[in-house]
Amino acid sequence: MEPPDDAIEVTQGTVWVEDGIIIARTKGVPGTSETVNEAFDVFRDLAGGVPAPMLFDARNWPGDHFAAWGSAVGNLQSALSAIAMLREPESPVEVGPFPELIDRLLIPFQVFTTEAEALEFLREFLPSE
Repeated sequence: MEPPDDAIEVTQGTVWVEDGIIIARTKGVPGTSETVNEAFDVFRDLAGGVPAPMLFDARNWPGDHFAAWGSAVGNLQSALSAIAMLREPESPVEVGPFPELIDRLLIPFQVFTTEAEALEFLREFLPSE
């Protein structure tokens, strides 16, 4: 999936909406609290203020600082209805317990190695029209 011409560039990557799903592709830059807040502002704008599902394409992601995860957790429910993290099968980047904890406590969050499976999961969380 390639970004359209109107995709938005943020510090950590490129963001756009496709079929109601927010797509966030990393540039390989570690996140900070500030860059996470910047991205979540864009997510909310793109979704029109209604939480939407997001495909987080983390195949080029080097990981984030702990403060970045903290900022993400504080923004999740106001911006996103579910997250599918797309990773390489043999990725050396450790995501730790965050996806599982978020999935249990806040919003659905699953990790996938194929885009098709990730998108299938996210379609369950599209806003009702």
